Amino acid sequence: MYCQLEDDHAMVERAVRAAAQARHMEDGDMVKPLRAVGRDVLHEVMKLARDRSMQMIVMDAESRTPVVKREIEEKFRQLITQSGADVVVFDPLAVFYGSPLVTME
Repeated sequence: MYCQLEDDHAMVERAVRAAAQARHMEDGDMVKPLRAVGRDVLHEVMKLARDRSMQMIVMDAESRTPVVKREIEEKFRQLITQSGADVVVFDPLAVFYGSPLVTME
């Protein structure tokens, strides 16, 4: 499963389709179909408000060490388990630790 954390689902679908066409691949060429989801679908599936951050890694105020926000981690665990995916790719990882999104604007 490919989880694109910056672009919406329609853009991700177009990118995956273009990559498959460039490599002359058909749906049946892969053992398991590639499931690709965009930021908007992840927010919906994980029941997060669209303006809510997926930032999972935050700095603990007392220890000054990075810690994982359990709420977001658990939502991703559920999503991965339900998808049955063998491999999950998150792109970009910077979203998890609060780095600003890259935009073309």
